[in-house]
Amino acid sequence: MGDRSADAARPLARTNPDNYAFVGGGLADWRVKHVRGGFAGWVRQIKARASIVVLDAWREKLAIKQQLEHWLTAHYDRGFIGHWPVWVSRAAGARTAAHFIRLTRKRQVWTLLTTGGTFRRTNCPRALAAS
Repeated sequence: MGDRSADAARPLARTNPDNYAFVGGGLADWRVKHVRGGFAGWVRQIKARASIVVLDAWREKLAIKQQLEHWLTAHYDRGFIGHWPVWVSRAAGARTAAHFIRLTRKRQVWTLLTTGGTFRRTNCPRALAAS
């Protein structure tokens, strides 16, 4: 059979636009304090590297979160891909449509396709429980 651990780790070897995908728990404040240029420097990095931004699990009511959401709304299109709240660049919006993924104005249980169907994984317990 061989060692499959290298295959399992391969997706983790991809370059992430930001090493801090999770920004709750005070990490956003840390980012602003440690990125050259503060908040403006951080959002420059986001704009240069991220075509889709998801802010779903950030539950804290912090000024930095509101500031980031305001900035994202001014520079990206806001919507949902399935149940995920997203901000997408215009180029990313075009690419999602080219791949038949529909950006919606309201949260959906399933990701909607531009062809009228849904993109679903029927073996996902969380998704099945929500339907």
